[in-house]
Amino acid sequence: MMLTNFYDIKSKYIEGTTAKYTISFNSEHLIYAAHFPDNPITPGVCLIQICKELTESMLGEPLFLQTVKNVKFLKIIIPNESPDVNVSISAIKQGLEYKVNAVISDDNETVFAKLSLIFSSN
Repeated sequence: MMLTNFYDIKSKYIEGTTAKYTISFNSEHLIYAAHFPDNPITPGVCLIQICKELTESMLGEPLFLQTVKNVKFLKIIIPNESPDVNVSISAIKQGLEYKVNAVISDDNETVFAKLSLIFSSN
């Protein structure tokens, strides 16, 4: 899990099949040293992993990423400029799969990413 050091959950609100998290990035993390030195940006693959981990937290079960249906990275996340972001998640169970939509934004309603993912239960 990336939660141990890459980001922290500052708040979470879960109601049924939706959740809203506020997370805080650790700008000193090793990932940022590699991506990129002196100009850190949050890698898109890390955002997908964060959505997976937060969905697992919301549902209380481990998940396996089956399909990335659609991902739109609309604005880069620079951890020193946007250390805190909101992650809104909606998960609908269909059989053994969860169809998940996630939006990553800030308090000023700037949208960084929109993700449509399909997970299966492990």
